[in-house]
Amino acid sequence: MSRAEEAVERAIGDFPTDYITQTNSVSVPIIDQLAPDEQLHFVVWNQTRGFRIFEPDGEELTPDHTVWGKSKRFLLITDARLIYLVGQPDESEDRTQSFEYDQITKVECSREVTTEIIELFTDDERKYRFANVSVESATNEEAAEYIRSQIDSVQSNKAENNNSK
Repeated sequence: MSRAEEAVERAIGDFPTDYITQTNSVSVPIIDQLAPDEQLHFVVWNQTRGFRIFEPDGEELTPDHTVWGKSKRFLLITDARLIYLVGQPDESEDRTQSFEYDQITKVECSREVTTEIIELFTDDERKYRFANVSVESATNEEAAEYIRSQIDSVQSNKAENNNSK
């Protein structure tokens, strides 16, 4: 069994193996973006919209929004972190931004017509909004529930470490 097949089999969410091994929208397959011991659980994506970032001062940024293109924007939810991936098929390296679970303070979900929205609130008081259009993946609520459980686990571990000191 390949690493990608094993990852798909062990994932909580549903996505096909070729979803994480393809290179038609990223220069490096998703499976190769992960650490060797990292388990991918959910894959959500959007063809034309990336993060909508709300700064603490109210400024809104949309650095990865395009009319149309060959690349996709992904939000990968693993057992270790969240990875925002912007495919760069015409360049040598995809752009990534990683969020550790201790950086995330809250996650919320909503729906706008046919698009599911997932919002991440971080400890630097930013809000990251991602519009999920993937139909093969689990719903945002399932992914958000998993993120909440990871946040709770990190907070519990911190509390235990503080109590043992």
